[in-house]
Amino acid sequence: MSYNHIENCKRKCKQNSYQSSDLPISPTTVVMLCCCFRFRIPRTKQDIEADYQRRVIAKNFRERLWNIKNSEMDNMNLQKALERIRQDFVAETQRNMEIQEMKGVVLRRAQV
Repeated sequence: MSYNHIENCKRKCKQNSYQSSDLPISPTTVVMLCCCFRFRIPRTKQDIEADYQRRVIAKNFRERLWNIKNSEMDNMNLQKALERIRQDFVAETQRNMEIQEMKGVVLRRAQV
């Protein structure tokens, strides 16, 4: 092959190939955007409502877990934590009912 033929091939390859400045968005930019931003995936209304409800339940569960003493957490598993939180919830509900009953008695006395 002659030198001119090789040079012509090189010239044609350069003309047909893209340079990094020719691309509107570099792959690095795409990767950074995908990693840094959480894109919203289209879902149904039911999926969105169910996810919201899960987040609310998980948040309440985490808040109640923080109320358990550290010494009790040493031998705690999920089943024990659920039972403990359930007991606390029942006790709190009973206290609220007693308070409501007391308020009702006070209101009835005030009306008499």
